[in-house]
Amino acid sequence: MVDDGVIKFHFSSYIKTGPLDSTEYSVIEKHREKLFELNLIGEYLPEQIGFGNLSLRKNYQELVKTDFPQFLITGTQTGKLKHLNGEHYTKVVDGSLENQSIACHGPLEASSESLTHAGIYQASIEIKAIFHVHHPLLWKKMLEKDYSRTKKETPYGTKEMAEEVKQLIKLSRDGIFVMEGHQDGIVFYGASVEEASKLALDTYHLLVT
Repeated sequence: MVDDGVIKFHFSSYIKTGPLDSTEYSVIEKHREKLFELNLIGEYLPEQIGFGNLSLRKNYQELVKTDFPQFLITGTQTGKLKHLNGEHYTKVVDGSLENQSIACHGPLEASSESLTHAGIYQASIEIKAIFHVHHPLLWKKMLEKDYSRTKKETPYGTKEMAEEVKQLIKLSRDGIFVMEGHQDGIVFYGASVEEASKLALDTYHLLVT
């Protein structure tokens, strides 16, 4: 049974908007397309459950004044699409790990992993981009090779996962961790989209190809 795609936090608010301007997402979209080609982003069949989500730290203080990390993220269930446009990205403008809540503005609700992304951004102001991908062979090999990992019993998309990744990153800032309790789930992060993308592709080619 595929454990993915279900939103486990609640939306403290969701303001539906029109499509986002390409200036918001173009820098991340070209890297997403490379990941899609390698099936690091895609859809589980026959369940028709999308997997994989990318985010970019942003400043949306003009929308909401908050200390919570603000970021652009792919919308829920967009993994099956090869190309995304302004209809498929959304802005996370506020939230709370403690209350397990997210507030977003955009044409779609934010990804089910948004709370985890927030936890990663809270771990370090230097982190600017996050790629959460899925790949069964890469996931297996990373576990075998003892990469940094979250606990097997920690469910994805929850405040427990968000808090755990914050602590994990403080202990190991290598830009990679594998989610042992989230089938096929792997996270890459970096100080830029380019850094996160390179780490993801280099790790894939090192362990899979």
